[in-house]
Amino acid sequence: MIVWILLYVYKNYCGEDEYQKSRRFETLPYIYAKISYNSISNHLHDIVKSTFKEYFDSSDQKAITYDESTHICENENENDNDNENNHLKEKSFEAYHNTCNKEITFYLDHRYFSGLFFMILAKQLFNIKPLNVMKETYTPFVTEYYIVKFLIYMYFFQKNNDSIEMIQSKNEMKRENYHFSIKEIEFLKGSRKYRVIYKILNHVYLKLNIKRKLRVMISIAFESSKERYNNVGAIFCFFDGNFDNMVKEIERNKYQAIASNILQRFSNNGKKARNLVDVVLSCGCFEGGSKNINDFYVTYENIADYPVYCISTTYDDDVKCTITWMNK
Repeated sequence: MIVWILLYVYKNYCGEDEYQKSRRFETLPYIYAKISYNSISNHLHDIVKSTFKEYFDSSDQKAITYDESTHICENENENDNDNENNHLKEKSFEAYHNTCNKEITFYLDHRYFSGLFFMILAKQLFNIKPLNVMKETYTPFVTEYYIVKFLIYMYFFQKNNDSIEMIQSKNEMKRENYHFSIKEIEFLKGSRKYRVIYKILNHVYLKLNIKRKLRVMISIAFESSKERYNNVGAIFCFFDGNFDNMVKEIERNKYQAIASNILQRFSNNGKKARNLVDVVLSCGCFEGGSKNINDFYVTYENIADYPVYCISTTYDDDVKCTITWMNK
């Protein structure tokens, strides 16, 4: 009952939005992305307009508008749009389309745009279907039970606080394209999503070369709603390099997606939660796209509150993952 009251009182609050707004950088808190393709479904301006319309609630008075918040540049010149000096980095959404090389560079202000926006944008660009977007849910007593269980879990999770030293300057950030095919991991006996998660986490675990279990936060996309843009949940777990152990722990902890999503609808613990983990993993999955998309690269412009960020996108059997290393 208390949770229901809090959700009603804070019905338009989003802790993740507040976390993104609280971060202070020289520039906007941009997500940087670059896509190379074979073909796109429509003119880029029309695609972005359509994505804005689907993502932002039409009755949302706080939503940014397409006309005021976007800068889209389309140029056939091979060099102009690839030169960062020509990128404004002033608007909440900027896109630079090199029609000659068939590449699009995006800058998205994370205060307003989430992983869900990327999914909708990809759907509009390539006529593909995003999978596994969760809906908000509240079930009396069950939700309260999940929250209590989650808070107890996090109390013990935070006691494992042997932190990885992080870099101090964004010039030290390293980025890696880590691509593979689902066919490479068919020997693992489990669902496709768990095989993809294992492949990525095991790669990170081996490269970090730490003598303890990896502390992981898996972000889960929820449908956006009025005045709540970064509507997410999270699953926390430990990773020891064993596939079966990983699957069992995520299955045990998957209730956390709902519990954490509910909590961030009336509280902001984004920074504290991220400070507890070694790696944050975001996964998107699509039906189709492998014939149209050549490469997909996503990273942050600035240092995050954790050592490693992985964003993985699966198109049919192709997995394209960008890993941003912020550890020393």
